[in-house]
Amino acid sequence: MVARRNALKHGLSARKLIVFDEREGDFLAFGDEMREALAPGDAVEEALAERIILCAWRLRRAGRAEAARLNGERAYRAGTYPGKRSDIDNALSDGVRAMTIIARYETQIERSLYRAIASLERRQARRAGEAVPAPILVAVDHENCETKPMLPPAALPLS
Repeated sequence: MVARRNALKHGLSARKLIVFDEREGDFLAFGDEMREALAPGDAVEEALAERIILCAWRLRRAGRAEAARLNGERAYRAGTYPGKRSDIDNALSDGVRAMTIIARYETQIERSLYRAIASLERRQARRAGEAVPAPILVAVDHENCETKPMLPPAALPLS
């Protein structure tokens, strides 16, 4: 039962789009502006645009959650904490652990955002008739801290 409510603690993996102090009108306006800037041309591009919008919205939430947690901690230490905590600060009242969770989700959301942006840009370039090279694969050698370009699987020699 407890695990089921984990997403509601910080809102970064919440199923609902609007949580805590957010307003649906703000989300709709944000989505409209983003969609206009992204200019999706078909259903697939629209799906990618939607993913970008959701990730960008959640990244904004991560910034607000972090600020609420830090401001709450500062007020608590200064003895000026108001009688009522904000919903976000109340949900993130476990200090350092909360900041770690926010940072982890922020990283995951950013990766997803940039992958969706790259996919949308590649698809739009292809639709515009531009040559789109295959993505570059990189192998990381953790022992020597070097990166080595890899050939795509089709270009690897058969043994």
